[in-house]
Amino acid sequence: MNNSIVIRQARKTDISFISKVISQSWKVAFQEYFSLEKLNQIASEERFFTVIDSVLSCNKGSLRVALIDNELVGEVFWFCDLERSTTEIISLFTLPQVWGNGVGKQLLLQVEKEVQSEVIEIWTFEKNKRARSFYEKMGYELSENVRRSEFDGLLEVKYIKKIKF
Repeated sequence: MNNSIVIRQARKTDISFISKVISQSWKVAFQEYFSLEKLNQIASEERFFTVIDSVLSCNKGSLRVALIDNELVGEVFWFCDLERSTTEIISLFTLPQVWGNGVGKQLLLQVEKEVQSEVIEIWTFEKNKRARSFYEKMGYELSENVRRSEFDGLLEVKYIKKIKF
């Protein structure tokens, strides 16, 4: 493995691999937040397959994947709201075995490179210290916005980064 990270647009043929990445990441990152039964329900590959297939079919938003040695190891999905000049990152996940190897950083930098918005927003679980530390290292600032998630009402916090053109 040469660890060279390649970012490209997602394809329909990537759906099952993206589903696997998100499922595995959820099951490791959030195992302390949910019962095993609940986590298996929330983070099933089938559930994510349906969501991603829908996203790619409706052609809304942008979905990029990260590959190392032609193996899909991460994904990032975002929507741009041109009226508000804001981009919201909906998901950013990598396989647990590549955590700390720069894949998430490259995916986040790809979003920042592509968007034409003044602000990028991303929500994460308040308890998710790993993600929060990552966003802060990448220059995102914690906002005052907090909301209850659809997942057992866990609190989510919003991070924001102003982009300079």
